[in-house]
Amino acid sequence: MNSTDTILQAINKINGNIVAEAKNPILAGSTTIDAASNGQTLPQTTINVLSTAAAPTSGTIFVHTSTGAHAVTYSGKGATTFTGCSGGNGTMSTGNVVNSFAATTVPAN
Repeated sequence: MNSTDTILQAINKINGNIVAEAKNPILAGSTTIDAASNGQTLPQTTINVLSTAAAPTSGTIFVHTSTGAHAVTYSGKGATTFTGCSGGNGTMSTGNVVNSFAATTVPAN
């Protein structure tokens, strides 16, 4: 990590995900954990939220848990679920923030 890293680059490096890094991320949307995922520990294959309307069809979300914000990749979404999820740790609680970003990805050096 260095002072010119974007937030997503820094998180990817911390989480060991250096396959692709986001450049110039733009907040696509924000939602919160729904009661159906309350008390579940990441990783989970499905994450229930209030709405996925603003999130891309697939990509990476940042889920705030008992241990901080974690990058979670997902392969699909329903109206209130992210599906095909992998990654992250910590316990989710109703109302915890989930952010999604729209970004151009470039191969890591």
